[in-house]
Amino acid sequence: MAGASIKKVLVIGGGGNLGPAILKALAGDSTFTVSILARRSGSSTYPAGIRVTTVDDSYPEAQLRSVFKHQDAIICALSLQSIGEQIKFIDCAVEAGVKVFVPAEFGGNKEAAGPMAGEKLPLHDTKDLVLEHLRQAESKGLSWTAVATGPFIDWGLSNGFLGFDIASRQAKIYGTGDEVWTGTTVENIGLAVARLLLKPEYVRNRFIYIYSVRTTQNQVLKALESATSYTWDVQNLTWEEEIPRGRKLLELGNRAGVVPLILSYFFRPGMGADFVNDVAPDNALLGLSTQGIEGIVQGVLSSI
Repeated sequence: MAGASIKKVLVIGGGGNLGPAILKALAGDSTFTVSILARRSGSSTYPAGIRVTTVDDSYPEAQLRSVFKHQDAIICALSLQSIGEQIKFIDCAVEAGVKVFVPAEFGGNKEAAGPMAGEKLPLHDTKDLVLEHLRQAESKGLSWTAVATGPFIDWGLSNGFLGFDIASRQAKIYGTGDEVWTGTTVENIGLAVARLLLKPEYVRNRFIYIYSVRTTQNQVLKALESATSYTWDVQNLTWEEEIPRGRKLLELGNRAGVVPLILSYFFRPGMGADFVNDVAPDNALLGLSTQGIEGIVQGVLSSI
């Protein structure tokens, strides 16, 4: 991979939570010729000037091989419901001679998680299968890079996913609220994807670890209260109650149960959420800046 040049980049899932930021970062670098793979039934809109190729919803292998041909890299930013399709993408990428595959990992620090990592979500089983398939593809000429980001902090604050409801000024604090974790803005994730393609020899066949802020739930709450000049209503929750409750909801078919389980993966001690403490981050390698939580909160409030 040393000296390999990545120029033609295909993005799958360009209309999701991360897709627009990834497309923006790639389009902002003249090194890359960017295109998008979309399903025929898809309703997403994309930036003007980026070529969009549609395939049948079942992602037929013949169509995939045709689209993947002559691509240097494939970036997969599919939603969690579709990440199993990546097995097929990887096989077709190998056959088409693609050099680099970036999977739809974009989450917690699985490789550094402690013993509680066994309390994983069903989606982690699928992600593990994808990573194992990528490792098997290394001998066939395909390299990969997975990006560990922690929670998408600006996205998760703006829509309440992280437990902070800006409209009602209510907060859910899990555990003590003082546990340290790292989060990354969607902009930094997009930049990381674009910049890792410029340095393939340094990120080959491994996770990279990026972050925008190192903080705690209580620090986020303090920043929100300061920025809104309001004392928020706080509900304190324990993992011992919330994890079983989330699993029970999932068993009943209620997808809301996934929320406390995902947050336990990001906030709970022993899960590898504090990248700076557990591993050496790759911010310097990729030229990514960090921020204080106050600045991120101000940006979120301004955007909504």
